[in-house]
This record gives sequence, C-alpha cells and structure tokens, in this order.
Amino acid sequence: KGFDVSIFRTTKGSNMEEFIINSKDAYAIIVAGGDGTINKAVNIMLKNRVDVPLGIIPGGTSNDFARHIGMTGSFEKCLYQIFSVLSSLRLARCFKGNRKNCEFFSIFILFST
Repeated sequence: KGFDVSIFRTTKGSNMEEFIINSKDAYAIIVAGGDGTINKAVNIMLKNRVDVPLGIIPGGTSNDFARHIGMTGSFEKCLYQIFSVLSSLRLARCFKGNRKNCEFFSIFILFST
C-alpha cells in the first residue's frame, strides 16, 4: 500500500498545463501555492476535463481560498487532512469497483515558487 508521488515545481517557463493534462490518470492532484497558483491549476483542470480530486496546501501570501476551506495549519497538518480524505475516496472507489489496483495509486503535486 502507498502512494506513487510525482512532483512538479512551477518556475518561469515551466508548463503546468502539460503536467496537469498528463495527470488525468492520477488519483489526485495536490497544489501547494497561493490563490493564483490554485486558480491556474483549477482552470487548467476544468478546461482539459481533468476529473481527479484536488488537494490544496496554502503557500502564498494571503491564501484566501485555502483558509476558506479550512486548510490553515502546518504543511504536515494539511497533508494529513488531504490524505485522510483520499484514503476514504480510495476505499469508496475500491468498493464501487472503479479502480483495478486499489493498493497503490498516483498523486501529482504542484509546488509554486
């Protein structure tokens, strides 16, 4: 059991859209950044119909959206909240039979700089 984690760090000239599009088969996408990074990731997901759960770790200046949804603790606390929800989703998907391999799944993480 575990997570296969791919990390993408946004930099000037990096292609977040390509990374997110290639994450369509991921179990979840976790965005660590501020409101702008979250906004960009969500819009890319919507535009390209990337229908996977989205976790948010506040990492910007004001973090209005993250604060609104209760993601206000430490990095570790936010990860704990996200993985708690993902574990529940994994069990629900396994019971529904929507995943062939329910023991191991991929998570893609975006870090804003």
